[in-house]
Amino acid sequence: MMSAKEQKTFDYFLACPVRGVTKKVNRFLSDLISVLESMDSKVYWPPRDTNQNDTVGLNICYENEDGIKRSKDYWIFYNRSSMGSIFDTGAAFANEKEIHAINPYDLKYSPDTFEGFLFEYVHGKEHQSGFYKKMSEKLEEIKKGAMIIYEYKPDDIESVFILGMIFGLGKPIALKNREYLEGRRVPGRKSLENVAIALDDIYRTKLP
Repeated sequence: MMSAKEQKTFDYFLACPVRGVTKKVNRFLSDLISVLESMDSKVYWPPRDTNQNDTVGLNICYENEDGIKRSKDYWIFYNRSSMGSIFDTGAAFANEKEIHAINPYDLKYSPDTFEGFLFEYVHGKEHQSGFYKKMSEKLEEIKKGAMIIYEYKPDDIESVFILGMIFGLGKPIALKNREYLEGRRVPGRKSLENVAIALDDIYRTKLP
Protein backbone atom coordinates (compact mmCIF):
# COMPACT_ATOMS: atom_id res chain seq x y z
CA MET A 1 0.00 0.00 0.00
CA MET A 2 1.33 3.46 -0.90
CA SER A 3 2.04 5.93 1.87
CA ALA A 4 0.22 9.26 2.11
CA LYS A 5 3.32 11.03 0.80
CA GLU A 6 3.59 8.66 -2.18
CA GLN A 7 -0.05 9.25 -3.10
CA LYS A 8 0.12 13.03 -2.80
CA THR A 9 0.31 15.27 -5.84
CA PHE A 10 1.52 18.86 -5.91
CA ASP A 11 0.79 22.03 -7.85
CA TYR A 12 4.38 23.27 -7.64
CA PHE A 13 7.84 21.85 -7.13
CA LEU A 14 10.02 24.69 -5.88
CA ALA A 15 13.73 24.11 -6.57
CA CYS A 16 16.26 26.25 -4.78
CA PRO A 17 19.70 26.02 -3.17
CA VAL A 18 19.74 24.18 0.16
CA ARG A 19 23.26 25.04 1.33
CA GLY A 20 24.48 28.59 1.72
CA VAL A 21 21.08 30.25 1.36
CA THR A 22 20.88 33.74 2.84
CA LYS A 23 18.30 34.51 5.50
CA LYS A 24 16.71 37.01 3.12
CA VAL A 25 16.22 34.45 0.34
CA ASN A 26 15.00 31.79 2.75
CA ARG A 27 12.48 34.23 4.24
CA PHE A 28 11.30 35.22 0.76
CA LEU A 29 10.76 31.58 -0.25
CA SER A 30 9.06 30.72 3.05
CA ASP A 31 6.68 33.67 2.65
CA LEU A 32 5.95 32.71 -0.97
CA ILE A 33 5.12 29.14 0.03
CA SER A 34 2.92 30.36 2.89
CA VAL A 35 0.94 32.52 0.46
CA LEU A 36 0.54 29.70 -2.07
CA GLU A 37 -0.51 27.20 0.57
CA SER A 38 -2.96 29.69 2.09
CA MET A 39 -4.69 29.56 -1.30
CA ASP A 40 -4.86 25.75 -1.08
CA SER A 41 -2.00 25.18 -3.51
CA LYS A 42 0.18 22.18 -2.72
CA VAL A 43 3.90 22.92 -2.81
CA TYR A 44 6.86 20.55 -2.70
CA TRP A 45 9.83 22.40 -1.24
CA PRO A 46 12.98 20.24 -0.88
CA PRO A 47 14.48 22.01 2.17
CA ARG A 48 11.27 21.14 4.01
CA ASP A 49 9.87 18.07 2.24
CA THR A 50 12.98 16.08 1.27
CA ASN A 51 14.97 14.30 3.97
CA GLN A 52 18.33 16.11 3.81
CA ASN A 53 20.03 13.61 6.14
CA ASP A 54 22.00 11.90 3.37
CA THR A 55 25.80 11.71 3.30
CA VAL A 56 25.90 10.81 -0.41
CA GLY A 57 22.98 12.72 -1.93
CA LEU A 58 21.41 9.86 -3.89
CA ASN A 59 18.35 9.50 -1.67
CA ILE A 60 17.85 13.28 -1.85
CA CYS A 61 17.87 13.01 -5.66
CA TYR A 62 15.36 10.14 -5.58
CA GLU A 63 13.00 12.07 -3.29
CA ASN A 64 13.31 15.26 -5.35
CA GLU A 65 12.70 13.35 -8.58
CA ASP A 66 9.58 11.80 -7.08
CA GLY A 67 8.38 15.26 -6.02
CA ILE A 68 9.03 16.62 -9.52
CA LYS A 69 7.06 13.80 -11.14
CA ARG A 70 4.16 14.37 -8.77
CA SER A 71 4.07 18.13 -9.41
CA LYS A 72 2.23 19.92 -12.17
CA ASP A 73 4.71 22.80 -12.55
CA TYR A 74 8.39 23.17 -11.79
CA TRP A 75 9.61 26.46 -10.31
CA ILE A 76 13.26 27.33 -9.72
CA PHE A 77 14.82 30.08 -7.64
CA TYR A 78 17.87 30.44 -9.84
CA ASN A 79 21.28 30.72 -8.23
CA ARG A 80 24.32 30.34 -10.50
CA SER A 81 26.21 28.37 -7.85
CA SER A 82 23.48 25.76 -7.24
CA MET A 83 24.35 22.77 -9.40
CA GLY A 84 21.72 20.72 -7.54
CA SER A 85 18.97 22.98 -8.85
CA ILE A 86 20.34 22.66 -12.39
CA PHE A 87 20.37 18.86 -11.97
CA ASP A 88 16.72 18.99 -10.82
CA THR A 89 15.82 21.21 -13.78
CA GLY A 90 17.29 18.57 -16.11
CA ALA A 91 15.03 15.97 -14.48
CA ALA A 92 12.03 18.30 -14.83
CA PHE A 93 12.83 18.95 -18.50
CA ALA A 94 13.12 15.20 -19.18
CA ASN A 95 9.70 14.70 -17.57
CA GLU A 96 8.17 17.48 -19.71
CA LYS A 97 7.25 19.75 -16.80
CA GLU A 98 6.34 23.39 -17.31
CA ILE A 99 9.37 25.34 -16.11
CA HIS A 100 9.27 28.76 -14.42
CA ALA A 101 11.81 30.98 -12.65
CA ILE A 102 10.81 32.66 -9.40
CA ASN A 103 13.49 35.35 -9.77
CA PRO A 104 13.44 36.29 -13.47
CA TYR A 105 15.12 39.62 -12.71
CA ASP A 106 18.32 37.66 -12.01
CA LEU A 107 18.39 36.12 -15.48
CA LYS A 108 20.56 37.47 -18.27
CA TYR A 109 19.65 36.37 -21.76
CA SER A 110 22.40 34.65 -23.66
CA PRO A 111 21.26 32.34 -26.46
CA ASP A 112 23.54 29.39 -25.70
CA THR A 113 23.35 29.25 -21.90
CA PHE A 114 21.18 27.75 -19.19
CA GLU A 115 20.10 31.27 -18.25
CA GLY A 116 18.97 31.87 -21.82
CA PHE A 117 17.01 28.62 -21.63
CA LEU A 118 15.23 29.78 -18.45
CA PHE A 119 14.73 33.28 -19.85
CA GLU A 120 12.74 31.90 -22.79
CA TYR A 121 10.43 29.98 -20.45
CA VAL A 122 9.90 32.99 -18.20
CA HIS A 123 9.13 35.40 -21.03
CA GLY A 124 7.05 32.99 -23.11
CA LYS A 125 9.46 33.19 -26.01
CA GLU A 126 9.74 30.56 -28.70
CA HIS A 127 12.57 28.23 -27.78
CA GLN A 128 15.46 29.35 -29.95
CA SER A 129 18.35 29.09 -27.53
CA GLY A 130 21.23 26.86 -28.44
CA PHE A 131 21.03 25.31 -24.96
CA TYR A 132 17.38 24.29 -25.48
CA LYS A 133 18.05 22.79 -28.89
CA LYS A 134 21.16 20.94 -27.73
CA MET A 135 19.44 19.53 -24.64
CA SER A 136 16.37 18.52 -26.67
CA GLU A 137 18.57 16.57 -29.06
CA LYS A 138 20.45 15.00 -26.15
CA LEU A 139 17.18 14.05 -24.47
CA GLU A 140 16.03 12.13 -27.54
CA GLU A 141 19.38 10.35 -27.61
CA ILE A 142 19.06 9.41 -23.93
CA LYS A 143 15.52 8.10 -24.43
CA LYS A 144 16.79 5.66 -27.04
CA GLY A 145 19.65 4.33 -24.91
CA ALA A 146 19.34 1.20 -22.79
CA MET A 147 22.52 2.02 -20.83
CA ILE A 148 24.07 5.50 -20.83
CA ILE A 149 27.87 5.56 -20.87
CA TYR A 150 28.64 9.07 -19.66
CA GLU A 151 31.57 11.34 -18.91
CA TYR A 152 30.28 13.53 -16.11
CA LYS A 153 31.90 16.96 -15.70
CA PRO A 154 30.88 18.39 -12.30
CA ASP A 155 31.79 22.01 -13.09
CA ASP A 156 29.98 22.12 -16.43
CA ILE A 157 26.34 23.26 -16.38
CA GLU A 158 25.41 21.32 -19.52
CA SER A 159 26.90 18.15 -18.06
CA VAL A 160 25.02 18.58 -14.77
CA PHE A 161 21.77 19.21 -16.67
CA ILE A 162 22.33 16.08 -18.79
CA LEU A 163 23.00 13.98 -15.69
CA GLY A 164 19.67 15.27 -14.34
CA MET A 165 17.93 14.19 -17.57
CA ILE A 166 19.48 10.73 -17.38
CA PHE A 167 18.43 10.41 -13.74
CA GLY A 168 14.97 11.83 -14.39
CA LEU A 169 14.31 9.15 -16.99
CA GLY A 170 15.64 6.42 -14.71
CA LYS A 171 18.25 5.33 -17.22
CA PRO A 172 21.11 3.05 -16.07
CA ILE A 173 24.43 4.88 -16.17
CA ALA A 174 28.09 3.86 -16.26
CA LEU A 175 30.79 6.50 -15.89
CA LYS A 176 33.61 6.96 -18.37
CA ASN A 177 35.62 8.97 -15.86
CA ARG A 178 34.94 7.33 -12.52
CA GLU A 179 38.57 7.49 -11.40
CA TYR A 180 38.64 11.26 -11.96
CA LEU A 181 35.42 11.75 -9.98
CA GLU A 182 36.68 9.57 -7.14
CA GLY A 183 39.69 11.87 -6.91
CA ARG A 184 37.40 14.90 -6.49
CA ARG A 185 34.79 13.63 -4.12
CA VAL A 186 34.70 14.23 -0.39
CA PRO A 187 33.56 11.05 1.45
CA GLY A 188 30.66 11.61 3.80
CA ARG A 189 29.54 14.82 2.09
CA LYS A 190 26.56 14.89 -0.24
CA SER A 191 27.51 15.95 -3.75
CA LEU A 192 26.65 15.20 -7.34
CA GLU A 193 30.05 13.53 -7.73
CA ASN A 194 29.02 11.07 -5.01
CA VAL A 195 25.61 10.64 -6.63
CA ALA A 196 27.17 9.83 -10.01
CA ILE A 197 29.56 7.30 -8.43
CA ALA A 198 26.69 5.68 -6.47
CA LEU A 199 24.69 5.30 -9.69
CA ASP A 200 27.73 3.80 -11.37
CA ASP A 201 27.99 1.31 -8.48
CA ILE A 202 24.37 0.27 -9.03
CA TYR A 203 24.48 -0.16 -12.79
CA ARG A 204 28.05 -0.98 -13.85
CA THR A 205 27.57 -4.69 -13.15
CA LYS A 206 24.84 -4.70 -15.80
CA LEU A 207 27.20 -3.69 -18.58
CA PRO A 208 27.31 -6.28 -21.40
